[in-house]
This record gives sequence, C-alpha cells and structure tokens, in this order.
Amino acid sequence: MTTDNTWLTTKQACDYLGFASCKALYQAVRRGTIPAHYLGRSLRFHRPTLDKTLLARHSVVSAIIPR
Repeated sequence: MTTDNTWLTTKQACDYLGFASCKALYQAVRRGTIPAHYLGRSLRFHRPTLDKTLLARHSVVSAIIPR
C-alpha cells in the first residue's frame, strides 16, 4: 500500500516549512503568503504548491540580496 503525501495537514506543513508554531502558519495563510485549501472543514496544504511558493520567494530574495 502506498501513501500519498501530496497533501499535508497543518502540523505537517508547519514542520515542513519550519514555522515555530501552527499559529504562525495560520497567520501566513490569512495574509495570503502561504497557499492553503479547505477539504471539508480541515485546512490542507498541497506540497508541490508549497515548494513552488518557497522557490519563488527564494528567487526574489536572491535577486534583491546578491551573494
């Protein structure tokens, strides 16, 4: 049996993104900086979308602050 880890729970996304608390993750979702989806009443995070978001943010920071 294979498990599909494409969708993350709030706790998993918090750990994956390195947030200090789930409250900080909820605030980022509310601000619109982290994309999230509701599946029923549960908040879920699409891992490939999170990766794209992080990569895009890294590209912007690298362009602003050259190494």
